Amino acid sequence: ALQRAGAEARGTAERNQAAAVMSQALRKLSLVPAEDLFSSETTPPAWPVSAAAKTYGDGGSDFVELRQEHGFFADHTPYLRKLDRLRGCVMYRPPRFGKSLWLSVMQCYYDIRYADPVGREPREDEMCFSNLFRGLAITRDETRDMSLQSSFYVLRLNFPKDYDPQHHKASFHKTVNENIRAFLGAHPDVLLQSQYSTVDEILDNTACHITLKRVITIVNGRKKGRLMVLVDEVDRAAMTALSDSDEPNDVEDVKRYNDATAPMRGLLGELKDMASSNSGNRYFVTGIVPVALRESVFNGYMSLTFDLDFAGLFGFTEHEVRSTLIHVARIEEGSDELERALTVARKCFNGHCFVGCKEALYNPQLVLQFAQKYEKQFKGELLQDDAVVSRLGELTDWNQVPSHRQVQLLQRDPSIASSLLLSGKGRPVETDGLEAPLDAKALLAKPLSLLFFVGVLTLDKDQKHADGKTRFRLPNAVTKFAYVDMYRNTVLGLPSSSSRFFREPSVQHIAELLKQIAAKVDTVHSSKENEALLLGLLSSEVLFSLKPLGEEDVFVDVEMPPAEDSRKRTDITIQTPNHVIIIELKRIPRRLLTDESALSIGDKDKKVSRDVLEAAQTRSRGNGYQFQADAVEQVRSYMMEFAAQKRVDRRQLVGFAVTQVAEHYLIDEVVIRNQLQL
Repeated sequence: ALQRAGAEARGTAERNQAAAVMSQALRKLSLVPAEDLFSSETTPPAWPVSAAAKTYGDGGSDFVELRQEHGFFADHTPYLRKLDRLRGCVMYRPPRFGKSLWLSVMQCYYDIRYADPVGREPREDEMCFSNLFRGLAITRDETRDMSLQSSFYVLRLNFPKDYDPQHHKASFHKTVNENIRAFLGAHPDVLLQSQYSTVDEILDNTACHITLKRVITIVNGRKKGRLMVLVDEVDRAAMTALSDSDEPNDVEDVKRYNDATAPMRGLLGELKDMASSNSGNRYFVTGIVPVALRESVFNGYMSLTFDLDFAGLFGFTEHEVRSTLIHVARIEEGSDELERALTVARKCFNGHCFVGCKEALYNPQLVLQFAQKYEKQFKGELLQDDAVVSRLGELTDWNQVPSHRQVQLLQRDPSIASSLLLSGKGRPVETDGLEAPLDAKALLAKPLSLLFFVGVLTLDKDQKHADGKTRFRLPNAVTKFAYVDMYRNTVLGLPSSSSRFFREPSVQHIAELLKQIAAKVDTVHSSKENEALLLGLLSSEVLFSLKPLGEEDVFVDVEMPPAEDSRKRTDITIQTPNHVIIIELKRIPRRLLTDESALSIGDKDKKVSRDVLEAAQTRSRGNGYQFQADAVEQVRSYMMEFAAQKRVDRRQLVGFAVTQVAEHYLIDEVVIRNQLQL
C-alpha cells in the first residue's frame, strides 16, 4: 500500500511529503524507510539500499560502515535468533565467504555500546541498535530473545594471518593484546571499574590468555556483566603454515602447523572455561578447516559447520544474486540483460554446496566484485556467449586460489587430479566421507576434505549417494580456472607444448610433452603418477589453448580402475572435433631393472637407442620390448572397440603406446586398418 501511495505521488514536493510522513511511521514499525521505497523503479530488496548506495568490491566487513554509507547488505539476520540458546559455537567456511561481516553484525547486535539511548529517540546519524538494524528481518521476529540484544561486552579477536616460525608466538600475543586494548578503549567503564590504573597493567605481553582472564574477571565480577568473544578465522596462520611452505615436506609441515597452533591453546582454554561458567558468557569462533581447534582444552564446543539450520548462513542464494545485480550493477529488473548476467554468475560463481544446503550457494565476494565492476568492465562484451572464457582471469579472486602445496597433495592421487581436470566442472571424485575434525597429519594424507573446506572443492549436488560414498567436484568455472592455472604452474612451471599435440597428434609432439614433464619432475614414483601428470597437462590444455572452458565437444576422458579391477580399460582418451586419441601408458621404474640394464641406460640426460630400451631387462617381468608390445596390443584393441561402437564419426582415430623405461620413453603410434568400414 505504501509503495502504491508513493507511485501515485506526482511531484517532487508530494513525494518528499509522503516520504517524510511514512518514514516517521515506518521507523516505529522497524520496516524499510520510505525514502528507500522511492529510490528505484525495481522491486525493493528485502534489505535497505539507497539510490546512491555505496558498494564494496570486497563485500565489506564492517557492518557499521556499511549501514552508515547505505551499502548493499544481504539480510541474514534471522540466523541471530537461532543463536539465542547457544553459548559456545564454532563454524567453518571457505575464505571470503562473509565470515568477518557476520561477526561485525553479531558485534553490533549484542554489544552494549550500540544500545539505544535511554529516555529519547536516537538521532538519524547515531550508530545505535535501532538505526543499525532498522528494516532488517531480525527486528520483526517476535520469537527472538530480546533480552540478549545490546546486553554483552563484545570482544572481537583477530589472530595473525601469516606464519613466521621465528616470531609467530610473539606476534600472536601482541595481536591479541592489541585487540583487547581496542576493546578496553571502546568500553572505558571496564577499566574504571577494575583495580588497574592503566590498560597496560591489564595486558600481559607474553601470555595473552592471562590478559583475557583478567578481562573476564573484571566484566563478570565488578561490572556484573556478560562477555562475548568473537574470533575471526582462528586457523588462518595454522593453514598458512600447513599449506604454503617453500619446500613442502609432510613431517616439517606438521611441525610448522603444531608450532602455529601452540600459542592458541591457552587462549582457547580460557574461552572454554568462560562459556562453561554461570556468568552468561559466550563465544562464536569462525575458521576455515576444522583442525586447529582439535585440542583437549577446547573439547565440547558446538560446531555449526554441518548443522542444517546454519547451512545457508554464509554465501548468496540466487535470489540475493539477482538483487545484487539489480541494485549494485543497476541492471533493469526483468530485462534480457539481467538474465544474461545471471547466466554468467551461475557459471562463474555458483555451485558451492555445504552439508544441508537447500540450494547451491554463490561466492558472495566474487558476486559483489562482478556487480561493482559490471558497468565499466563487463557490460556488453562479457555477456556474449564466448566472452566469459577470455575474461575468467578478471573474474577470479587471486587471493582465493589453491596453493602450490594443495595442488601437490592432489597429485598424489591421479584419480583425483585427472577427474577435476575434465571438461565443465570436472568428474566427481569419491571418498568414504567428509573428514572432520582432522589433525594436521590426516589433512595432508586426505586432501579432499582439506580442499572442500578451503572452497576449492564442493559436495556433488546429490551429496551422499546410495553407495555411501561422498562425492566432490569443482564448484564453478572461476574455481576451475584458478585450479588449472595453479596446476600448470606447479607441475610444469612454464607453458606446455600440448596445443601442438592436440591439433596434430604425432609421436614427435607427444614426445615433446613427455620430455617437458621429465624435465620438471625429477622422480616419478609410480605409473599412476606418471599417467596423472600427462593427463593433467593434456586436460589443462583443453581449458587454456584448444577450446573454451566447459565446451562439451572437446573433452578428456580417463579410466583408472582400482588395482582389484581386472577389466581392461584405456588409460587416456581425448576427443576433439577432428581426432579421437587413445593413449596407453606403462612404466618400468629403475628399481625393477637389472644392474646391467640400469647401467646401460644411465640417467635421463643420456641419449639411449631404442634397441637398448627395448632390450632392458627387468628383475622379474621380462624386458622393455614385452612391455611395449603389450601396450601396442592394448591400444589396438581399444581402438577397434571404439570404432566398432561407431563412436568415431568422421574423426580420425589415433593411438599411442608409451612405455617409460627409467627416465626414457618408448613411443609407438598405433594404426588400425579399414577404420571407416569398422
